[in-house]
Amino acid sequence: MHVQNKSKLIISISSICLVGGMLAVAPAEAVPHPDRGSGHATANGAPATRAGLHSATRAVAAGGKATAKYLGKVRLADLPRATAAQVKTNTSHPARRVPNWFQGSQVGAQLSKSGSPRPLVTTPTVVRLNIGGTKDSQSACGCQPPDTNGAVNATRIVETVNLSMAIYQRGGALVSRTSLASFFPTTREISDPRIQFDNAAKRWVLTLIPVPTSSTDTPQMFLAASTSADPSGSWLKYTLSFSGSLFPSGTLLDYPMMGQDSNAFILGTNNFQLSGGGFSYINSTAFAVPKAAIYAGSGFSFPAFPVAFGTHPAVARGKPIVSYSKSYLMAANSSGGFTLYYMQNTAGTPTMTLQG
Repeated sequence: MHVQNKSKLIISISSICLVGGMLAVAPAEAVPHPDRGSGHATANGAPATRAGLHSATRAVAAGGKATAKYLGKVRLADLPRATAAQVKTNTSHPARRVPNWFQGSQVGAQLSKSGSPRPLVTTPTVVRLNIGGTKDSQSACGCQPPDTNGAVNATRIVETVNLSMAIYQRGGALVSRTSLASFFPTTREISDPRIQFDNAAKRWVLTLIPVPTSSTDTPQMFLAASTSADPSGSWLKYTLSFSGSLFPSGTLLDYPMMGQDSNAFILGTNNFQLSGGGFSYINSTAFAVPKAAIYAGSGFSFPAFPVAFGTHPAVARGKPIVSYSKSYLMAANSSGGFTLYYMQNTAGTPTMTLQG
């Protein structure tokens, strides 16, 4: 995302609207971005069905592992409020460029160019709320891109940008704005916040990525989960450390895209390794972080799988969220179509399948 660091709760890149009491995210037109991938999974947890698809189903073997270390509990009210001068060294990293943004597997579903695809979702016709979000001067960063994200529950809206988290009442009144650098104190740059609400467990989940400063740094991601439906209350904090052939030392888990099913939060990342000449793209990965383990406040681990560049997990529909046997992920590919995956057993030992 390359836009000015001014956000609204309805934004041009990924419109966030309150529609019929639920959060609807309407992605902008999916076009190849020169710096990063683009690919949007279906919002209802079901695969797209189109004429002209070619099947190439196969199992995808795990190539890495993440170990979650529990860091303890923090009360949001105890953290410093965000100010423009608060974060100077922990600024967001610049966009990592990939000369050919179609990376990873070219095998998968291919959409016939002679077909006439129709959108799986329609543009919302009723907008419940349209207010200004975090401004550049309020972000505790002033970073480009701002990486605006948002989620909503029955009483609150939470917006994250580089590098602050704002909580609003459903009517739009600001409750608080907190520096994400104070949420996860570190000497490394942090970036790419993602926020979602689990409407079954009534919990918020936040992720951030620390940027490696050395080729020997352990690849990591920060994760936090609220202990209740109130985002202003307490949060459980974790460091996720990645290992295995997919995650050599110095790897940045860039541009994380988050989805969820009834059992796990599912993420896809584009990975860049730091070496003497800077960051270079090496692969893309996806993994499921089990909800029960996150909410338990203890250590746990899970596997990670290789996927195509820009793979985006779906968010299963329903209030509460519906349980499906498969959780889908999708990425655009260079054939003019998409690469489609699904995960199973996300509550236990997940498996990944490339589905045509």
